[in-house]
Amino acid sequence: MQTSSGKGNYEKIMLKTLQLLQQNPDLLDVLKEIVEYEAELQAENKMWRYWEWADVGVAPHIIRKIATYGILDVYSTARRREYKLKNWKAVKDAIELYEAEEALKVKEVTSTRIPDDLFDIIEGYDDIKKLLKDALQADDPVHVLFVGPPSTGKTLFLLEISRLPNSKMFLGGSTTRVGFQEWILMYKPKYIVIDELDKMRGEDYTALLSIAETGIVMVDKHRRHKEEHVKVWLFGAANRIDRIPWEVRSRFLSIHLKEYDKPTFIKVAQAVLTRRENIDEDVAKYIAEKIADYTKDVRDAIRIGRLCKNKDDPKKYVDWLIDIMKKYSWKPSQTTYYGYNYRYKRYGKLF
Repeated sequence: MQTSSGKGNYEKIMLKTLQLLQQNPDLLDVLKEIVEYEAELQAENKMWRYWEWADVGVAPHIIRKIATYGILDVYSTARRREYKLKNWKAVKDAIELYEAEEALKVKEVTSTRIPDDLFDIIEGYDDIKKLLKDALQADDPVHVLFVGPPSTGKTLFLLEISRLPNSKMFLGGSTTRVGFQEWILMYKPKYIVIDELDKMRGEDYTALLSIAETGIVMVDKHRRHKEEHVKVWLFGAANRIDRIPWEVRSRFLSIHLKEYDKPTFIKVAQAVLTRRENIDEDVAKYIAEKIADYTKDVRDAIRIGRLCKNKDDPKKYVDWLIDIMKKYSWKPSQTTYYGYNYRYKRYGKLF
């Protein structure tokens, strides 16, 4: 059994908690769940009690990850493992400090002016760009959903919108209903961007539907109810629209995109690498042209561009990376899935 150090432990635990949150911001909701559970124990004069993963509803592997930061007491036997925060107050205060610091990073939108270079890395789609700019500047929320197979530019549109002040980007498969809504209540973003919206869970769609339809955000947690009206614009992307409940789809203006052809992909990838990744134009063009026979995913170009930065011979390094991908993932002229290399999709990316 690991024991806390008593007096003088507060600052040490607080610093470790801040370090954990800075390195793993996705664990904020988990820590809050644990703190709130121990707060209930304290109210019932049960602060001596240890708890198991099922008590706080947090997966064992996540708790083990938190334990590596030294903020948990761990009690183990041959049959079970139990936990307790070493300093409940220190962890609670660290969470409040972290949230306060994050709130300061959120910029208030003081103007509806859209940056001149918004969407300039995206080739073509001038009509869609104008539509999006009009939606962003509308007096009332207009929600937009991009639909199409991988490598169609959906995520590029979302990434551009996420550059705007007071915006926040989420990944559909990693959102939780309570965490998603609590973030909105705390930071009041104007624009919410959700990639892979078709991978959200059922309860997450319920929360999204409420926000899209009425602007009402509701959080019921540990017998407490919070409800507030917000004015927020939603932008999402999905590979499969049929996986999204129809009542949610009906709240969005749907835009269906097709996969880039080879010349368009080269132009888009080169623009992204030079304008967003600060890659030399000659190297950016080399990367785009070399990978165009194997993938139409701009994110692959970004990954390779980042890896070859600061190399003595970046083109030679690009060739080496592509040889690895050809060996383990990319195969030209192979059966595709919606224009997407099936083996590449099945076995995943190396970078």
